[in-house]
Amino acid sequence: MVRMPIHNTSALLPRGFILLLGLCILLPVGTKLWRYTRFYLNSEETRGVVTTAFKSRIAGTRPFVAFKDSTGHVHEFQTKILFHWAFTPKLGDEIPVRYHLKDPSRAVIDSPFFNLVMPLCFFLVGLLMVYLAIFHAMTGKRTAEP
Repeated sequence: MVRMPIHNTSALLPRGFILLLGLCILLPVGTKLWRYTRFYLNSEETRGVVTTAFKSRIAGTRPFVAFKDSTGHVHEFQTKILFHWAFTPKLGDEIPVRYHLKDPSRAVIDSPFFNLVMPLCFFLVGLLMVYLAIFHAMTGKRTAEP
């Protein structure tokens, strides 16, 4: 019997789509992880106090937080993390804040879940999609009998 290799060109479009989708996930999430890692290495942790807490059941909450830097200056910023309305920090609550040493106006809430765990999960999903799109079809040669 003669074995003929199967050239499955119909799988190129779905594999190309999965590759494109995986890259669309990998690039922004990888950039976020890279930027946060650089920020983390050039920053300092302190405690901040919630100065204004808005309650909204529609879009969530982004409270204002005030903190003192190492020189004693007080800075205030609005968080980029959108809190769920049920778990929002209340007025006067202390929360961990991380600020850039050279530019204290660049501050974020120091939350490993939002800044590392969630992006890592998306990064792994994107990496899996790229791996499956490129290497999954190369795992074995498929042949057909005439």
